[in-house]
Amino acid sequence: MRIKQILAAFLFTALVISCGNKAKDINVSEIKTEFSEEFKDEFTRECVKNAKVNSSTSKAERYCSCMLDQVMTKYDSELDAGNMTVNDVLELAESCI
Repeated sequence: MRIKQILAAFLFTALVISCGNKAKDINVSEIKTEFSEEFKDEFTRECVKNAKVNSSTSKAERYCSCMLDQVMTKYDSELDAGNMTVNDVLELAESCI
């Protein structure tokens, strides 16, 4: 179980970092206070790409769908989600593994 938690944290952290880098190019006045389709699509695409390294595509898709639901439930916006810590990721991942 511990290995799954570490793997989940690594994969999700890589995803958050890649999404966070994109956010630096956005004008602050353009930041949305909700989750755009672009964010959800990119989140899912990057998550599945990283997760299927260690699992089947169908398992990766289920895991990433769960993680996206967890992120959207816990955080109010894309901006808030960009501030997740590794501990936050581990908490969210527990219910998806």
